[in-house]
Amino acid sequence: MKRVVTGVLAFGAVFTVGAHADSDVGGHVHAGSSDHHSMHDQLSDKPWEIYGALYASLQSNDAGDALSHGGNKSQTNTWLSTDGTTLGFRGSIPLDAGLRAVWQIESVINFDEFGDSAGHAHGTQPPNYNDSELAGGHNSFLGLSGDWGTVLVGKHNTPFFDATIQFDLFHHLPGDVRSMLGRLPGTESGTGDHHGGTFNVSASDTIMYKSPKLANGLSFEGAIFALNETLEDDGEDDPSAFGLGVRWQQDMFTLVAAYEEHKNFDTYDHDDDEDTAGLAIDKTSGLIVGGMMHFNNGDTMVGAFFEQLEMDAESTSIPDKSRDGYYVNFLQRFMAKNKFKLAYSKADELETKDGGQMIAAAVAREIGAGTEIYAVYAKTDNDENAAYSNGTIGPLGDGGDPQTLGIGIVHMF
Repeated sequence: MKRVVTGVLAFGAVFTVGAHADSDVGGHVHAGSSDHHSMHDQLSDKPWEIYGALYASLQSNDAGDALSHGGNKSQTNTWLSTDGTTLGFRGSIPLDAGLRAVWQIESVINFDEFGDSAGHAHGTQPPNYNDSELAGGHNSFLGLSGDWGTVLVGKHNTPFFDATIQFDLFHHLPGDVRSMLGRLPGTESGTGDHHGGTFNVSASDTIMYKSPKLANGLSFEGAIFALNETLEDDGEDDPSAFGLGVRWQQDMFTLVAAYEEHKNFDTYDHDDDEDTAGLAIDKTSGLIVGGMMHFNNGDTMVGAFFEQLEMDAESTSIPDKSRDGYYVNFLQRFMAKNKFKLAYSKADELETKDGGQMIAAAVAREIGAGTEIYAVYAKTDNDENAAYSNGTIGPLGDGGDPQTLGIGIVHMF
């Protein structure tokens, strides 16, 4: 299938208000207590340190007309959510020849609940959907760093995810862009990451190189993952995956692009039956380009992305098609400590009537160092054969239009 490569010049701003957050060496614009997760291009300069992000919100959620996978009708629910809460340890240790050993262990903690099926109460949840992961559930790695860059091994965001996460104004909140971008309908990532869809995921068994920032503002990264760790020869093609990303950062703007390719890694639900295994896809690929510009002394931001996702397979049960996706957002700071945020995302059809779109809006106020309170609203409109979430409700049956209204607090340390 011929790939159409489209470049998008986008606009946005990055504000470094709080401390480090949950996304190791790849930071991102954020709707919580900090508008910039400052770990991008930054490793710890201490032998060890503790960091994290605490989220708590009260949400009213409505799954619209969607039925659960068991065929049951939805209802409006109010629940407490601490999704997105993380606790991390990291450090940097001097070695010989100017090298440093860098390490990080970052865990997921939902402190309002620890059951497999409590909380997000619509549809059948995947195993361990709400469980805390106290042993490196998020990016965790060991690596070497020098003037030539950094090599990491372990679990890490893929380059595709690194490109999008830094601009998501609603990360870990209703309106999270991962609920729309990076997803191919009916496809599950080989990483098993439910929240991230097909491409916006943290991948295990990753070997990644990150370049230093060059004199002209360019930097890049590359990763391989999906290594086969079984010795049994099952006669099937081994999985493999790689990704490449590039960033051009200047005083007034930042542009990014990433390409990622998975072979025999992701699976497609060919019969819409939870009791049968998905079929391995010969190749899934994703391209994303976008960026940001800021003006008005950094008080105004506008950003945009374009993505193209493809599936290529020999099996007639898997569609050999592509779909486009779009994301635009806006942030305005006013009266020093207040912010207004707006985002719109759209996924075109892959097959018949399986596209969707989402809008999210929030107002927020900083009430202390690294702490912010907010009110947020997010709504997704699905075509009759689509089941996109809105970042907080899911998984859904087809055709629902989920919406969420929430108030919450975020503290980063």
